[in-house]
Amino acid sequence: MQRTAARNSRKPTAYLDEEPAAVSPHHAQPQPPPPRSLPPHIQRQLDVLTRSELHLQTAVRELAEFAGPPLDVVTRNDAIRGELKAILRGIEGLGQDIKLAAEEEARPADTELILDRVVHHEHQHRQ
Repeated sequence: MQRTAARNSRKPTAYLDEEPAAVSPHHAQPQPPPPRSLPPHIQRQLDVLTRSELHLQTAVRELAEFAGPPLDVVTRNDAIRGELKAILRGIEGLGQDIKLAAEEEARPADTELILDRVVHHEHQHRQ
């Protein structure tokens, strides 16, 4: 019994008695809030926009790489150009739709986040 009592009455280890270390100024600053997730309907539209951009890149690459007899090249290039125009119109329209939906968001922070994403896509689209 004396051993158990001796064990239970031990002094806590030194690290528990020490003063806590000072917090560095870097850690004292408030952390930014975690990124908000986009509303599902906006996220779906942005996903469609991303897929359209990938389709556009594929069509441009196909246009650049297509080879064959001159008549086939001209015919295929015309078809790809038509497809590119349709994709570009779709991307522009979808971007406008997302901007309109962003304006309907209740929180200004949500509107800003959505518009930032659309501007990013528009910047990629212009390249």
